[in-house]
Order: sequence, then structure tokens, then C-alpha cells
Amino acid sequence: MKLTPANLIILTAFLMPLGVGTQNLSLILLFVAGLVFYKRKKKALIKEPIALILLILYPIIVIISSINDMSFLVENPNVFLALIIPVLLSLDYNLNAQCIHRILFAFIVSISLLSFVKTAAFFLTEGLEELLIHPQKKLANLLIGYSYLNLSMYVGTAILFSVYLIAKCNRYKKSILAINILFLLFFLLLLSSRVILVATLFVSLVMILAYAPKGKRIFVTTIFGVFIFISTLTIYKLDPPIVEKMKEAVNHKNEYSNIKEKWGGRIMREEIWSCAITLIKQKLIFGYGYNNVQEELNFCYENTSKHPVLYRGKSKKNAHNQFLQITLSTGLIGLFLFLSFLFYGFRKAVANKSPLRYLFIIFAAMCFLTESHLERNHTIYLFYFFMTLFFQPLKDDKNTTSS
Repeated sequence: MKLTPANLIILTAFLMPLGVGTQNLSLILLFVAGLVFYKRKKKALIKEPIALILLILYPIIVIISSINDMSFLVENPNVFLALIIPVLLSLDYNLNAQCIHRILFAFIVSISLLSFVKTAAFFLTEGLEELLIHPQKKLANLLIGYSYLNLSMYVGTAILFSVYLIAKCNRYKKSILAINILFLLFFLLLLSSRVILVATLFVSLVMILAYAPKGKRIFVTTIFGVFIFISTLTIYKLDPPIVEKMKEAVNHKNEYSNIKEKWGGRIMREEIWSCAITLIKQKLIFGYGYNNVQEELNFCYENTSKHPVLYRGKSKKNAHNQFLQITLSTGLIGLFLFLSFLFYGFRKAVANKSPLRYLFIIFAAMCFLTESHLERNHTIYLFYFFMTLFFQPLKDDKNTTSS
């Protein structure tokens, strides 16, 4: 493998999901890619200056919001990833469609290997019965520590990229990718994140419609619908935890309104969102500062919640909604900046007829509705890496076929 920026970024995409240590190594590789590029071009050319500015404005506001507390530099280093990654990846590496496909493929391979090893290790240590009961947290934390929600977002992203690449590759690779999608979907079901599962299936369907040949869209959609129907029946029989979570989400037969009878994420989020909205109203414009949000939320829980599980013990509950989390820390100013680059990226993707890019934004936004994903380094890296990467090529080549 030659030491080129493209190859270094491909390796970065492979190392990204494999733990904090490999993420740090992948950052070094991005630095090296920038140095190699600068050595060859003798100047740092930015592919999309406006996109870069919009990408880093929100992280800058986050840092400024807590700059008076120097412990911020040590206690909350994750936010700096949202600055470093866009800056390093915004250089005009002149990546063509084939390079982008290889980067996506490297990420898919990494996620698939990680998911397979975790599933095999869990099966060998706990057995098949435990695997089908409710393994989400233990499975996500096995071997390489992950929050099951963050890992679910990685797996969902890998499924979306796999669906995209099926339309771009030869028949042999199509078969491999199709089988791999089934396995990743099975792994995603084991993690039991209902919102990410729904977002993955919905965006996958839209992506199939976007990239399928016009004459085959009805056929492909029918096949997908039959697959979802059969999968739903199978899940209903074999995966009671995800069925229970889906029932809770819609408050099936009004059984989930009384916390003394059935505790679950839905009731917890209602409590959390109520506190978040109350706090936002008190400091609407500038927010509380990134370092102060959790303390304010905990104080609200202690004074208004009937459920001490929200604020007692080691696990403190954040806003469980990325948009509320942003508004709490930086007010409407920060929310406006964050939404600005999402809107800019979406508009740019639509203008350049690039469904992969705008569907990734939709997928991320759907995931952000029920979780504060950008509070952890895993998902900060995932989100900012691909958001920046997708500004590299200006246009999808819908006729490109990988060899």
C-alpha cells in the first residue's frame, strides 16, 4: 500500500470503530495524510471552505461556553474531535468516487468483523438462549467497550453504506454485501435500539428507491417489503425484548403509563425532556455552558422527578435528545449553528443529486431525536468523519461500478 492520503483515510475508516486506542491511531493517520498532501501540493487547499466553517462553528461555541473552567480541557476532550476531524479531512485530497467507495467498504468490513467477534464471543461464553434474551449492554461492552446505542449507530451506518454500495458493484460483491446486511441487521436487533433500527430500515428503503433502476423499483420495493414482513414475524417469535420496547414506545394498550407497573425508556425520556425544556426556557439564548448542563439537569431531576433512578448512582442522565442537549449547553445560538451545517449539507447533497449524503444526514438526525449521541467520542468521530468526507466529491456517479 502506497503512502497516499487516500490510502491513509481508508485505513482510518477501518480503525475508527475498533476502540479508543485505534481511534487515536487513526487521528495520527489523518495528520500524516495532511502532511503528505501538503508536501506534495506545497499548500493547504480546502475543498469546501464554507462547509468547513459551518462544521467547526458549533464546536467552537461549545468550547467557548466553558472556557472559564480550565478543567474542561481535561474532562471533556471529546469535543475537540469535532474540530480536528473536519480540519484534517477538509483538505482537497481529490478523492474520486472509487476512493469514497473503498473508504465506505473499509468501514463496513471493520464493523462486520467487530460485530461477528462480539456475537461469537457472547455465544461461546453465555450461550444461545442468553443471546436471544436481552444482551444489548453486555454484548456492546464485550471485548471492546461500547455503549449499545453508539454501537447501534455504527452498525446502522454500515448497513446504509452496504445498501448504497450494492448499487455500485459487480454481482459477486452484491451477493456478499447482501448476506452481510442480513448479519448486521441481526446484530442490530440484538442491540435492541428501537429508534436506530427504525431509522436504519426507513433510510435503507429510501436509498433503495433512490438508487434502484426505474424499471425495477416496484420489484425491489416489494422484495424489501416481504423481507421486512418475514423479519418482523421472526423477531416477534425470537426477540421478545425488542418487541417489548416497541410496545412501550407506542404505549400499547396504555400499559406503560404507570411507572410502578412497568418501567422503561419512554417514561424516563418524558421526565428528562420535561426538565430539559424547562431549563432551556430559563436561558434560551446562550444556554448554561457545556460543563454545567449535567449539573443543572441533575438538580431539576432531584426537585421534580418521582423516579430517583434518573439522578442517583454513577449513571447520570443527559438530555437524551441531541438538539435539546445542544440548546441546553449553547442556547439558540448553538442550535442555529448546528442546524445550519446540517441544512447546508442537505441542500448541497440534493443539488448534486447525492442521495447517500442527504440520507446519511436524515439518518443521523433521526438518531439524534432520542439520544445525545455527540456526547461520546465514538459517535462524534463517526458523525464528523463522514459529514466532512461527503463534502469531498461534489457529485455522485450513479453509473460507477466497482470492479
